[in-house]
Amino acid sequence: MKRFKIIIFSIFIVMFYSSCSYVHKTMQEPNIQVEFYKSDFIFSEQFTAEATQTFFFGLDFERLFSVKSASTESGSDILPSISSIPIVGGMQVLKPKSTEAFALYNLMEANPGYDVVFYPQYETIEVRPVGLSILVIKTVKVTARLGKLQ
Repeated sequence: MKRFKIIIFSIFIVMFYSSCSYVHKTMQEPNIQVEFYKSDFIFSEQFTAEATQTFFFGLDFERLFSVKSASTESGSDILPSISSIPIVGGMQVLKPKSTEAFALYNLMEANPGYDVVFYPQYETIEVRPVGLSILVIKTVKVTARLGKLQ
């Protein structure tokens, strides 16, 4: 009887593991890439904006509870800020609380109505008057052309 139970149990295990199936379905995704040409845009002259952050022991007390920034990643910035704007030529991804993002926010806020930022250039100056990173004053100046779709 014990042998019979072992055989039945073995048959059950073999049937249980051999009856598995794998189903894989795929669906073609639409091409979401849109091509734009230079003639599709109306370009502005170069605009400049600036932002300054003061860090005391690594904390920015001015923006500790309120943040205004811009994001180069769509959907990544959950902070209350201006909508993400496409950036052409901006290979780096800005962190939401970085001084560069604050400068980009100031640029977009001062010049509303544009759709694209073209080739932003950042100039960063860091001053450490006390030394040893106790007090850091970081100033970023961003210069870029903005564009409107025709």
